[in-house]
Amino acid sequence: MDSLVKFFTDTATLAVFDPIRLKHRLTAASDWWCDTFLELAEIRSGVIALVSLGGDGMFRARITDGDLTLDERDYAAEVVQGLGLEVISNSVYVGPGECLPGGGIGSCDLKRGIMLEIKNGPYDVDAYAIEWFDSPRWWNEDHAVPEHAPPDIVLVIQGRGGPFRQPDAEPRFKELGDHFLFDSLEGVSDPNQECS
Repeated sequence: MDSLVKFFTDTATLAVFDPIRLKHRLTAASDWWCDTFLELAEIRSGVIALVSLGGDGMFRARITDGDLTLDERDYAAEVVQGLGLEVISNSVYVGPGECLPGGGIGSCDLKRGIMLEIKNGPYDVDAYAIEWFDSPRWWNEDHAVPEHAPPDIVLVIQGRGGPFRQPDAEPRFKELGDHFLFDSLEGVSDPNQECS
């Protein structure tokens, strides 16, 4: 699995879920999921993955069952680990949180994200924030995203090998901004470093 989705969210939330697994939520209030994510039964039991992104806007997310690329590792600034996903319809949706079912049939436009084929079963989901924007390799004054820039988010979705362990912290990117998770493989360890 290796797919890229570009999406806009005005709820600052990325959602990963099987729409059929959540059909019981169709008649719930449209904002049933908007409180503290850790209080949601679906988060606590590993059925869906929600990540608070720290702000609204346009995002690019790569979805993989493998590893981060070298560029993604160099600029990975945060990670939300240990989220769950339960697939029962051989498909999963990745996109803005406001596309979660609720508020009645037809209330959600799944075209705002991407539907991916995936085998039924339980999965673990890790989300990485990739802070590439200030890098001298990709930054430009018009703020356009260069063709070969890394995504803003990488979702690693892998089959669950054991029992689900409920998250103990709110799944949120905190935008710490001044450090990276891994040692740089290319010598770029500071996103504010000037070109030489």
